[in-house]
Parts: sequence; structure tokens; C-alpha cells
Amino acid sequence: MSEPRPLLEQMTLRQLRKIASILNIPRYSRMHKLRLLHTIQIKQKNLQCDSFGYSEAKKKSQLTQSR
Repeated sequence: MSEPRPLLEQMTLRQLRKIASILNIPRYSRMHKLRLLHTIQIKQKNLQCDSFGYSEAKKKSQLTQSR
């Protein structure tokens, strides 16, 4: 059985850059660790929403309709 993946916060800058590359985050090589970590977390949340059928437009329209 393989070892569990470390949490993003525990990863090195090199590991975070590898993930950023896979996620197609632009200009990741110029980011500092905290900025990169934050950007990866946002990208992962957006991907999760998209996998459930929610796009940014749908989320915004739902927010405006509920007010």
C-alpha cells in the first residue's frame, strides 16, 4: 500500500510547483510558496465544483436569484 499524500501545507515548493503544472496554473514558477498554495487550493475547489456540474456562471446566478 502506498503512503498517504502529504497535505498541501506540508509540501515543499518543488512539490507545489509540480501540482501547479498539472493543474495548468499560469506563471506558477514565479509564485512564492504561500501564493502558490492559495492558488492551488482555489483551483482545486473550482475543479470540484465543475465536476459536480457547477460552473462559475451557475454559482453567480444562484447567488443573485436567492437574494
